[in-house]
Amino acid sequence: SQPVGAVHLAGYSITRTPDSGYPHSFRLSKKSALSLHLAATSSDKLEQWINALSSATKPLEEPWLDEKTLKLPPTRIQQPECAGTLCTLVHHRGKAWRRRFCLLKNACLYFYSDINADCASGMACLQGYRVQSSASGAKRFAFELVPPEPSLKHFYFYTDTEMDKKRWLAALEYSIDRWIKVS
Repeated sequence: SQPVGAVHLAGYSITRTPDSGYPHSFRLSKKSALSLHLAATSSDKLEQWINALSSATKPLEEPWLDEKTLKLPPTRIQQPECAGTLCTLVHHRGKAWRRRFCLLKNACLYFYSDINADCASGMACLQGYRVQSSASGAKRFAFELVPPEPSLKHFYFYTDTEMDKKRWLAALEYSIDRWIKVS
C-alpha cells in the first residue's frame, strides 16, 4: 500500500545511482521501508536535491512527531485529541470518498483502514492549516483543511452527523492552534 500524502524521510539514506540507466539519479532507502528511486534533470539539480533531502532525512527532534506512532494501532495511541470515522476525499484514479478511521494527536492526523488496523496507512502534519466548514455537493456535514501554502495538500472530509462534524472541527482547531510557530 502506498503512503497517503507524504513520505516521512527521517532515517532514510541517500545513495547516488549513476548505473541505474538514468543520469543524475539517486535512491532513498531505509530498512523495512520501500526504496524511492528518483532522478534530477541536471547535475546541479541533483546536488540541490541531495542537499535538501539530506536535512529531511536527519532524525527529527520535533515533540509532535514520533515515527513510532505511525507503527502503532490506533487503540494503542495514548490520549488522542479526537478519534473516529471520517470520509476522506481521495484523488487516486479520479475522485472518490473513502471511509477511514482517523486519529488526531498533536496536530497530526493519522489515517487507518479501520479501528483494528495494525498501523497507520498515512499521516498529515497540520501545522499552519486552517479548518473550515464546507459544502461538498450532497455531503451535508463536510469540512476541509486548507493548507498554509498553495503547494501543500488540501484535505476534504465529511461525517455522518452534525455533532461529529462539530466535534472534529473543534478538536482540529484546538490541536492546530497549539502548534503555531512563534518566531
